[in-house]
Amino acid sequence: MTDPIPTLDSLQKHLEVLERIDAALRDRDAEMLRNANFNPLGVAMLTLDGRWIKTNNAFRGMIGYSEAELHVTSLEDITHDDDVEADGTRQLHLRSGSIRCFETEKRFLRKDGTVVRAFVEVSLVPDESGTPVLMMFEVQDVDAGRHLQDRYRHAQKIETLGRIAGCVAHDFNNVLTAILGFSQLLYIGLEQDSELRDFAAEIVKSANRAVELTGQLKVFSRRDDRELTVMNLNEIVTELDSMLRRLIGEKVTLDIETSTHTGNSSGDRGQIEQVIVNLVVNARDAMPEGGVIKISTGNFDRMRSNPDGSETVETCVRLLVSDEGIGMNDETQCRIFDPYYTTKGKKKGAGLGLYTAKSIVDQSGGDIEVSSEPGKGSTFTIYLPRARDAEEMQSQTQADTDLATGSETILLVEDEGDVRRFVSQVLSRSGYQVVEAADGAEALAIVTDDATPIQMILTDFVMPNMNGDELAERVCQDRPDIKVLYMSGYANEDRLKSENLKPVGSIVLKKPFSPQELMGTVHQLLDAS
Repeated sequence: MTDPIPTLDSLQKHLEVLERIDAALRDRDAEMLRNANFNPLGVAMLTLDGRWIKTNNAFRGMIGYSEAELHVTSLEDITHDDDVEADGTRQLHLRSGSIRCFETEKRFLRKDGTVVRAFVEVSLVPDESGTPVLMMFEVQDVDAGRHLQDRYRHAQKIETLGRIAGCVAHDFNNVLTAILGFSQLLYIGLEQDSELRDFAAEIVKSANRAVELTGQLKVFSRRDDRELTVMNLNEIVTELDSMLRRLIGEKVTLDIETSTHTGNSSGDRGQIEQVIVNLVVNARDAMPEGGVIKISTGNFDRMRSNPDGSETVETCVRLLVSDEGIGMNDETQCRIFDPYYTTKGKKKGAGLGLYTAKSIVDQSGGDIEVSSEPGKGSTFTIYLPRARDAEEMQSQTQADTDLATGSETILLVEDEGDVRRFVSQVLSRSGYQVVEAADGAEALAIVTDDATPIQMILTDFVMPNMNGDELAERVCQDRPDIKVLYMSGYANEDRLKSENLKPVGSIVLKKPFSPQELMGTVHQLLDAS
């Protein structure tokens, strides 16, 4: 018996069903593609014989082809010759239905002929009846993934180095507290016309320079707040001169030109020194065959836009660092301040120097700009706000030598013997009664002894076994009347935020400190209601 001939109506109904199925499949494919374009991995849809249907942005960016170009190619066309046979075998298994998905590492050929090694997850896409009709690729660039891993490991190294730098800065600040403190006591105790007084002043200056270097360590460790002071770029550049010349080597000449009328600016001196060093190193690296680096300072008036659309003239202090190096194109200039971006290669730079420089300038309320052309060198220009208070900074050795005095009893808790002896000397000379403890446990025993009246605890914050905040919290439970003054080489640790310290109203004294700073702070806290 033969099949009946289909009528026109039945054919029309079949056609409508097919069109609805086709529309549903197109809608599903479009939805899949929309989702795929938000996927950071490469996603591609292919026929079972390897013809490209849809691809997402990440995949096309990975292999360098446009969607239109892929439509006239096949999977085999952009597969490395050595991987074609293995791909063919897997496609046979897919079409036969013996496997539904698999994972593999294969090599794609980019449009420019280079090879991209990729990890590929392949799965079948069935139609409404469950019959496999398409392949779905999810592709991850192996080299890019490893690059991300390398960056992650590099970031971990930076974090580790930062922690080490913070610990070194903390320990070094203890040493500097003793050196700076005793040298200042020596300076105060000598006669005005004594030659030894001049020697003591030189020790103080050298110690202050070491304090600045330690500040740079703390900047690297991200454990320090910026210390805004009035500074002069002429002085900074002049003092850096000899170090910069050693840094750039014999092939490069350093030309420094400072304006005698350069105004003062407000900022963190140690951080601005770091900016200058970073820019000079960058200029040196741009001239592998040698050349001239020019540094100049001066004042500059520029227009600044206000939120209301008006403009005002802003008086700035300007620093220029220029070189005769290879220069940069527009694309490089747009990315030059991005973190981890470098054109020097893996072994010559981490891509953090200019990023750090811009971060510091931004935090100082200034701006940094770059002007460059390929083959014509580069010029970096820094604008810093001019300090309203133009008074020159005075050396600590010229400060008032009269120390605040008192008669209260102070419990001094410090595990570093040299620091404890220095602080004890200053307190005793100023009339205070000092009881010393080398750690928290010893301090607790003294406080609980009713025979020892204590009005203030002066304690280091970071100590073994029991930190200063733990000591203060335990003491203040029974003796809320005791004042607490903390000392620390860490200035920006979360636990050192004054509003979180106990008791309320306690103060943090940053190491290293001068006798005047110590006694002024002690006097301030004891007199506070």
